[in-house]
Amino acid sequence: MQVFHGSHAGTQEAFVGICLTEAAEVAYGYGRKAIMAGDLDLEGLTVLDVDGYDRDDNVAPGDDGDSMGADVLVFEDEDECGATHTTYRLMTERAVKALRVEAVMGGEDFYEEYVL
Repeated sequence: MQVFHGSHAGTQEAFVGICLTEAAEVAYGYGRKAIMAGDLDLEGLTVLDVDGYDRDDNVAPGDDGDSMGADVLVFEDEDECGATHTTYRLMTERAVKALRVEAVMGGEDFYEEYVL
């Protein structure tokens, strides 16, 4: 499946704990400095649906490093404006290896390629 990661910090590669979304416009909103596009193959991975982002405590599943025994945690997340979307959080090296990064680009190029 095609996934995206938007970063204010300019993230160029995947890492354990990275959050991905299938929604290009969400990734664009998260970070216009560098946005990663890739393909995530979930086959053979342990994928766990968990309770979502806790707005009151500003805590998302996996923030504490607890994988809950899964390679990938899936949950409903919120962007900085409160809009919800599904997040795939890679919790193991095995999951990171299942992500093939296809492109990392700046905001305007990303917007023209994936959002329009």
